[in-house]
Amino acid sequence: MTERTDVTDDKAKQPAKKISLPEEEKGPMFVKTLEHTVRFSALANAGGALATATVIGATAKEGEILNILAVPLGLFAGGVVCALLTAASSIFVVSKMATGKLMSMPPPFEWVGPFLYKFGNATLVGTVACFILGCVTGVMVIAFA
Repeated sequence: MTERTDVTDDKAKQPAKKISLPEEEKGPMFVKTLEHTVRFSALANAGGALATATVIGATAKEGEILNILAVPLGLFAGGVVCALLTAASSIFVVSKMATGKLMSMPPPFEWVGPFLYKFGNATLVGTVACFILGCVTGVMVIAFA
């Protein structure tokens, strides 16, 4: 039987190097990350809404449903709406990155671009918050109902 000796590596003791990306790669990486985040949060909230609707159907007794289940269902639906607003705001963020100015909208909707550009991060936080609150309230309703 051979003995194993651990070899220490000098590279393991050195601090990690900072990775810097060229400017032309930062935009596409940001867009890809934002796209994955929005897609994940939209699917998570849609799955939560579907699961809540399934629980509503499973717990219905002769046409009577638990009205309290509307709370998590509404939160998950609000999360889907926030995810859609985040996706719309990402279009304006990307257009601002590419051209240096916001996309123009038709006359009745010219306020939409600046509004979505300003509150894009808030809608993403709203998506995650709605998902977490929907999960918590759903579990509480099922546990205590």
